[in-house]
Parts: sequence; structure tokens; C-alpha cells
Amino acid sequence: MSRGLGRLQWCLMDVIEGQGKPMTFADIRIEVKKDVSAEWYVTHPSFERSLRRALHTLVCNEILITLGKGRPGNPFRYFHHPFLIGMMGDTPRGRALHLALDAAVPR
Repeated sequence: MSRGLGRLQWCLMDVIEGQGKPMTFADIRIEVKKDVSAEWYVTHPSFERSLRRALHTLVCNEILITLGKGRPGNPFRYFHHPFLIGMMGDTPRGRALHLALDAAVPR
């Protein structure tokens, strides 16, 4: 039984929050490669599979949302769930994420 988020999931959330905008999988992979110091592991195919699995789990657990259609012209972009942003309240971190989400969602 899992006891919360894993290290890779926390790393994904930190990377997305650090950029302050919705990110595609390619953008996330580049940023995570910068954060993870073991270069031999990052270039291994199993790392990309683990990264995709961690991202998928975060979306299934409604911690992250997907924007876009998942097609070459409109790839999925990942960002924090609006409910979690609302739970952060009127903090500088919450305001920044709220503004980034508003800018990313077309109306």
C-alpha cells in the first residue's frame, strides 16, 4: 500500500510549479533531467516509462489536470488541479498558480 506520493511524483509537481505554466511531457522531461543528477539513469528508457507512469498516476488521482487534446498540434499540457490551487488560499503561491491557470485556459 502506498503512503503518499513518491519522489518522482514530488519532483514532477515541483517542476510544474517552478515553471508557473502548463507544461508538455517533452518540457517536463527536459526539466526533470536537469533536476535529477544521475545522468546515466535519466537517459535509460525505463526512466521515461517511470516518468510517464508517475504523471499518469497524478492525473488519475486528480492532483494534476490535462489541457489540450493530446495530438501533435495540441499536445497534453499538465498543470495543478484547480481545486488544489483553491485550497492554497490567498497566498502568493496560490495567486501565482491561479493566474497561470487563467492565462492557459482559453475562454
